[in-house]
Amino acid sequence: MHLILQLSKISTIVSCVAFLFVFLGESVFAKENLNNENIPHVEYTLEITDNDTGEKKALAVEDEDVKFTMIELDPNLTTFNKNFVIPSSMDIGDDERLYSGYVEIDVSDVLADEFGIQAIQPLSQSGDSSLTKNQVVIRAGLTFSTNASKNSIIIHRVNGSTTSSGIYYVVRRNFYWRNPGSGRGAATAPTTNSWDYAVTDYWGTYSSSLRPYALLDTVIDVAGMSGGAETLSVMYSVQP
Repeated sequence: MHLILQLSKISTIVSCVAFLFVFLGESVFAKENLNNENIPHVEYTLEITDNDTGEKKALAVEDEDVKFTMIELDPNLTTFNKNFVIPSSMDIGDDERLYSGYVEIDVSDVLADEFGIQAIQPLSQSGDSSLTKNQVVIRAGLTFSTNASKNSIIIHRVNGSTTSSGIYYVVRRNFYWRNPGSGRGAATAPTTNSWDYAVTDYWGTYSSSLRPYALLDTVIDVAGMSGGAETLSVMYSVQP
């Protein structure tokens, strides 16, 4: 599915707490329970904002451009995905389940439409016949535990990444996580292409109005092009 946007100039958005709560309620373009009723439902949203007008647009991408995962972890194992370590202090009770997941979206086609750029460009203008793909991939995710009997959730780790190639480059990243039920959350500005770290959270109730999430804002620009950058925002949230 495609959503064609008529945006003349896209620029940086300013994120704030109020925006985060509004974003959670808008324009969900994917929902998945991964065909397992025991796995929590998760959703993602993808959005772009015109800073000149303040208008926000939800974006839809092809299913093939989205990697959307959620798996249950065995708390008795010491490692996950090569670099995930379950702390010895993580005491998982009988009614608690441990999960990890993320959404990873290739937004190259969306950016190509907005900038009017081909997906493949010459690598150089000096006679080099090599080709490079103009590509941007963004990712946001959570590792958390749930307690079904108490309808509560706690976040253990957060992760995200940005990958760019060709004429696209990342100007900056702003990453947020929040567990509304516990009142915990934080905002950071990662300076590396990927991150995965532990956070301090408490058990909190979660519901349709209290949905834990990870949110990544990525400002993308095009080398040699004037007219402003694009800010893409992807959110990964856990549903009751």
